[in-house]
Amino acid sequence: MTYLGPNGDFDSGPSLVVAIDDGVLNITFNTILPLAMERLLTVVNADDAVRVVVLRGYGTGSFGELATNTAQTQLSRSLSQPVLVMVHGMCNPQAVALIETCDIVICADDATFEAPNQPNSPLNAQAAQKQGLVSISVPASELESHTDTLARELANKDTLALRFTKQTLRRVPDIPWNEVLAFTSAKQIELKALQAGRPSARASAIESFLAGKSKPGAGA
Repeated sequence: MTYLGPNGDFDSGPSLVVAIDDGVLNITFNTILPLAMERLLTVVNADDAVRVVVLRGYGTGSFGELATNTAQTQLSRSLSQPVLVMVHGMCNPQAVALIETCDIVICADDATFEAPNQPNSPLNAQAAQKQGLVSISVPASELESHTDTLARELANKDTLALRFTKQTLRRVPDIPWNEVLAFTSAKQIELKALQAGRPSARASAIESFLAGKSKPGAGA
């Protein structure tokens, strides 16, 4: 079903094909990501009906000529939903930059990747997986079915738990180790409270402290 956003009035234009099915949003694009992509990702981030996002290129072509901008990659990185990308063919450095924003990268065994710092030495799927760029490599004939299966499995999981896990993984590398346990504990408390349908003052206070917004004992 064509995705029209939470208000039913979103128009992605001719350069994007956007469809949603049981919470899985598939975004299919050509070699140039239009400004509509920025509007789309902004809308998607606030739409509870979207449980998982899957990025993919048109047909069986490659990501070799993909052109993106910084705003698009930042929006992709900041999405609250799990983001999968289905990769085939050759990926240029801009495609790699977009792929790096995704949570799970599924590629065909014959895919290649041109890293920004290695433009003349493309990585094959195995090397990309060893470097952490690729999550899963599968035969090209199984790429679409494997991606769809994984996306639907994620869509069937607790949405709040998935979003909180993503928030935690994004935040933990930026804080000292002695604050990690406090942060993850706060997120678990907040998650349980939201799942029970009520706010958590304790979790909010801990997160505010870790973010430097409040300093208990320091006076006004």
